[in-house]
Amino acid sequence: MELEFLVKRAQKDNEEAFIKLIEMHKKLMYSVAKSMIDNDEDIADLIQETILKSYKNIKNLKDYGGFKAWLMRILINNCKDFIKSSKKVVSIDEVVLQSSKCEEFEQIELREIFNSLDGSLRLIVQLYYIEDISVKDIAKLTNIPEGTVKSRLHRARRILNELFTDRRTSYAGNVK
Repeated sequence: MELEFLVKRAQKDNEEAFIKLIEMHKKLMYSVAKSMIDNDEDIADLIQETILKSYKNIKNLKDYGGFKAWLMRILINNCKDFIKSSKKVVSIDEVVLQSSKCEEFEQIELREIFNSLDGSLRLIVQLYYIEDISVKDIAKLTNIPEGTVKSRLHRARRILNELFTDRRTSYAGNVK
């Protein structure tokens, strides 16, 4: 209810309402962009570009309740355009091990395994498992059929399972 009210106010050039909408979605915007782009400076630029595009085009939004999906679609398209234009690949080597604590090592290992997924799989996994977005909404956000989302989730689960199994097997083999 509040979302629709804020969208309607933002469409009437209420900057405060628009700022509240962006504040409500800033963490989601960052995590979605981070699943596609590794460099935080590039992510900040893409989020800023998304905010600007959404501000300019919010008057065209017809489904007030669909603001979140609309905003994420703009962000995802901006990220895709950036990747195409720069041919950047997400790097997993930027993670720095600051401590040898087992828990921190496991978090780094999980991030490396997650980053080893293909970009299209990584985005789907990020949206589904981390952002808790439904398959139906992911299909809308990414402009791909629900069946494709489901098959990518299935493929990602299989790949992640294999990677975890391989890592555990190699660790067990090294410890004797």
